Amino acid sequence: MIKNFFLIDLTCDSQFDSSALQISDITLGKGFLTSLDFYRGSNGVIIASFDNDKNQINGFCAGRVLDKDSFKKEFGFSFDKSDILGLIDPVCVHPDYQKMGIGVSLIKEVMSVLKTSIFITPVWSYINSLGVRTTNAGRSFEKLGFSLEDSSFHSWKEDCNIKFQCPLKNLSADCNCGINFYVKDNYRL
Repeated sequence: MIKNFFLIDLTCDSQFDSSALQISDITLGKGFLTSLDFYRGSNGVIIASFDNDKNQINGFCAGRVLDKDSFKKEFGFSFDKSDILGLIDPVCVHPDYQKMGIGVSLIKEVMSVLKTSIFITPVWSYINSLGVRTTNAGRSFEKLGFSLEDSSFHSWKEDCNIKFQCPLKNLSADCNCGINFYVKDNYRL
């Protein structure tokens, strides 16, 4: 069974960094995350899924608690429904393990650790080969009761293939990636 989760110690763990960065490079683009992105401090957590048969990490999800001003500074998006937010970012599952419920399970685990009343997540969106704007992780968040709050298109246009290598760059000469912000308000349950 694949759903064997463990909490990653947020101190230096080079074996985790290496495995997580390989998954991130495949799913988000080479160089999008660096090992520094895995150090969340006392207000954050990283949960990983581990395949015992192959003795490897097959997915991870990070989260942290931050105030609305820090969120606005980081994402350029104002969110005034709460002073404190549980940010879930990123969720990465190796393509060989996608569509097995691992992402949803990882998100649930991170939410249970963060314990905030409002959760928000930026989800990468793009125009697929059929010309339809889509997300990979959006459906996972919707299954957990998140709803789309806002969208921003061409979010990484200036960074695409400069700071990181976009995994979809071959589909279009121009970057068409964007961010969809999904929100879950636990008070509305």
